[in-house]
Amino acid sequence: MPSWSAALAVGASEAHNPGFDTSSCSREAHSYMTSPDRETEIRFEPPGPGTWELDPVHFPRPVTRYWTEIHPEASGRGTREFARYYGMLLGGLEMAYVNGFCYHTMEPVAEEEIPQRFQRAEEVFQGKLWREQLREWREGPWPASLPWCG
Repeated sequence: MPSWSAALAVGASEAHNPGFDTSSCSREAHSYMTSPDRETEIRFEPPGPGTWELDPVHFPRPVTRYWTEIHPEASGRGTREFARYYGMLLGGLEMAYVNGFCYHTMEPVAEEEIPQRFQRAEEVFQGKLWREQLREWREGPWPASLPWCG
């Protein structure tokens, strides 16, 4: 005899399946994959102390477990290097995932680094160093590897 879920799967009704026996398809006799009677609460606990912000712009949907494992360390390293290069008064961004959703928090710059950051920011503006990075992106291997940039 078919189960209630099997009856649903084949669309058991007299109109679609004349002669299909639905007598064994009672809802009470079978378990469900989901139930309106069971409360399932998903918790979104902060990934750490301090203020954490959801990043719906870059990650509007939950990401894979693989991404949650590889992304935070690489992203944190990248933002720390970027902030140091440009002399920003930001240590970097720490990324963490809760139920697949990306959250970030700002890391403060170490107090002993502040004088060097001011010096570096001055060098960046005097030398317009962002222009060198832009040139590298425009003339380096990246545009040649992307068909729409050629």
